[in-house]
Amino acid sequence: MDGLGRYIQKIQDWDILEKHGKRSNKLCGIEVPDLFTMPYKTLKKDIPKLLVSQDLNKVLYIVLNHVKKCNFVRIVLTKKKKRIYFLLWILEQYDKINQMEKVQLKTTINPKWINAGIRKLEVLEDFNLIDTITKDYNYTHKDAELLPYAVIYSIQLKNKIIGDVQAKMRKNDKI
Repeated sequence: MDGLGRYIQKIQDWDILEKHGKRSNKLCGIEVPDLFTMPYKTLKKDIPKLLVSQDLNKVLYIVLNHVKKCNFVRIVLTKKKKRIYFLLWILEQYDKINQMEKVQLKTTINPKWINAGIRKLEVLEDFNLIDTITKDYNYTHKDAELLPYAVIYSIQLKNKIIGDVQAKMRKNDKI
């Protein structure tokens, strides 16, 4: 846990601040348009680990450096209030991504597949997704994880749509 993490722990009304606090996508003179162009691994694995361990200045550093080189010391020396505004914006971006995934990537699993044990794949977390991409697009696992989140999201959405269409066609063929 870094200094910003310790500072936030002392904020008694963090829930209210998180819900209603000011947000900013700018810090240290760098404007971040969104998180969608970040590498998948960074967005879905690295940053969440840092958020859990409350190494929040590192989170800010990674996000800013994705757009433009920024010195870590410069981030740490920036007023806590501005860093919190930026952190709140990052958390809001994660909320948007999670909501988008829930709505657009949600699938109904055939009960026969559930009975056959398809849920056992959940233990692999993102490995199955990355493995599928490596096979379909001829990437290594490392290269696939470094693809922008937006590309991997688009692949997932395409596969979901194709699966939905195929399921509907199978259903229509049975009629």
